[in-house]
Amino acid sequence: MTGLTTINGTFAIDPSHTRLGWTARHAMVTKVRGVFDEVEGTASGDGANPESAQIDVTIQAASISTGNADRDNHVRSADFLDVEQFPTLTFKSTKVEVEDEDTLNVTGDLTIKGQTQQVTPMVTPPVTRT
Repeated sequence: MTGLTTINGTFAIDPSHTRLGWTARHAMVTKVRGVFDEVEGTASGDGANPESAQIDVTIQAASISTGNADRDNHVRSADFLDVEQFPTLTFKSTKVEVEDEDTLNVTGDLTIKGQTQQVTPMVTPPVTRT
């Protein structure tokens, strides 16, 4: 676990080196991929015990990008993210498991439009110290 054992302390999530990507089904036929371009937050951990890591992320909902301006504007609308009323999405970790040498499965609470669901994204932690 060479990559994760070097992470000790509290770190800022570096927006210029962070990619928050996602995939969703469109009309149950095809997949749409996108990213959120404005992400900030913190990650803290103890390299000797990666499962103790804590991750808190705030995402600017309007920063969604799928490569299609019409679709992006529709997803920003009240039909989906409603960025006027809910400008941010948040994620707060509740459980961390080591997947492999450089990857974590991070279970946590994702809040979108005031609704919170538990999700488990894979995280590869490139971070800079605060």
